[in-house]
Amino acid sequence: METLDRFIAACVTGEPRKAVSFPGFCALYGNWPDAFRRIVELGTVHPEAQAGFLDTWRRAPTYMFREYVGDDDLYFRGLRVLLPSYDGPPTMLYRGQVDGDPIGTSWSRSYHIAKKFALYSWNNVNPITLKTDSKPRENSVVLRTLASVEIICAPCKINQWKFKEGEFILDPRGLEYEREPDRPQEWWDDLRLR
Repeated sequence: METLDRFIAACVTGEPRKAVSFPGFCALYGNWPDAFRRIVELGTVHPEAQAGFLDTWRRAPTYMFREYVGDDDLYFRGLRVLLPSYDGPPTMLYRGQVDGDPIGTSWSRSYHIAKKFALYSWNNVNPITLKTDSKPRENSVVLRTLASVEIICAPCKINQWKFKEGEFILDPRGLEYEREPDRPQEWWDDLRLR
């Protein structure tokens, strides 16, 4: 069976879960647009497939998924099928990035976590003091939005991910946001994520 067919079969049945793991997605190289078209056509996938994709999402450099699909409409429609959906209230969220970069999909309930990503991206830093040997990125900015229908998934609300980075996955197209003013180091408020 071809890699793409195995992937689609795993999405339908939830087995084998490894087809929707990071190595499974890497095996789709060159077939991402076709895979997402077929996912969108399915309209729904097995909950185990969603769990596998969510696990891949939190372990992989997920910005590359969007590039591999190469079509934002297809990509975000596919994410709404592949990820467990969010059905909660509107939520104030933050995103750290370099000013002027395209707005990404991963946002946090925590200003502190967003500030970490704004300054240091994926580099390891002390989670409380934001101290590291790495030089902070220039032109870093923290964005703020009150998101609702833009929320695709809230990994932080799903069992084992509940107290991690407070991540929400958004469709940022058309999202209204503003720059968050710099805050003093009040990290303890962020550690009590809702």
